[in-house]
Amino acid sequence: MFWIWVFLIPLAAIITTFILNYQKNQLKISDRNDFDPDRIGHLENQLKNLTRRIENLETIAASEPDEFTESNNQGNPATNDLNDEKEINQNIVNELAQKRRTKQ
Repeated sequence: MFWIWVFLIPLAAIITTFILNYQKNQLKISDRNDFDPDRIGHLENQLKNLTRRIENLETIAASEPDEFTESNNQGNPATNDLNDEKEINQNIVNELAQKRRTKQ
């Protein structure tokens, strides 16, 4: 009867270790496959918007390169605030896009 315990205790330890490793691997797999569809959709929309903006800027720069560089240099170089620069650049791009639309 004593010999049964000698085999059962190590067997229980081996089975327990196997079960714990299996559960850890399942958690790793579920973490890798766990994604938020809303976040992915938001990122896809953002990528589409940025792609359209880049295409618009490329069109403006390619169609009117001299005007694009002149307008780009009209910004205030003393301004170090990125928000101001972003706003200035948006205004420049909007003006150039408006000119482009009125030509067509």
